[in-house]
Amino acid sequence: MKKRLFVLLMLIACLTMISVPSFAYIERGTVHIYADTEGVSLKVGESATVAITLDPAQEDQMPGCGMADCPQECGQNCLSDDGNCTCDIITYETYYTEVIVTNKNEAVAEASYADGVLTIKALAAGEASINVAARLREYMGSSVNITVTAEKPAPAVSTGTIVGIGAAVIIVIAAVVVFSVKKAKKK
Repeated sequence: MKKRLFVLLMLIACLTMISVPSFAYIERGTVHIYADTEGVSLKVGESATVAITLDPAQEDQMPGCGMADCPQECGQNCLSDDGNCTCDIITYETYYTEVIVTNKNEAVAEASYADGVLTIKALAAGEASINVAARLREYMGSSVNITVTAEKPAPAVSTGTIVGIGAAVIIVIAAVVVFSVKKAKKK
């Protein structure tokens, strides 16, 4: 009898350690994020922009059951017609999709997001992977990756170099002309 009681108590102890999601949690689907390109090639010092689209970008909701601003249980008939947990609150709040930018190689490129635009600047030659994630309460998050390839810029050619090359070409042409003239006189 003691052995059965011990096994039963151990089973109860184990079951209480298992994490069970709230039955009142509202799952509205996935917030989607789209980028207009998967990769960007830049010279060091250059910048580029990538258009980012969020779906939904915002949503009007009532505080949900089990959220920090609403108790776990709100009584009978607590859901509105559109599935929001009213919890004695009858006003909607607008929630905006949060965008999180992470970079696996910050020495190569930097990236920032504002108002639907990701701005990328190449800092050094190499490759970086920029992850742009979206999340909105009561939605599953999603993300996109953008590969940045940064190359060293070609060495700048100065005006002096161009003038020097032009002078050398003129001298070679003049030498060919003089040689041709001398050769023609000998005949």
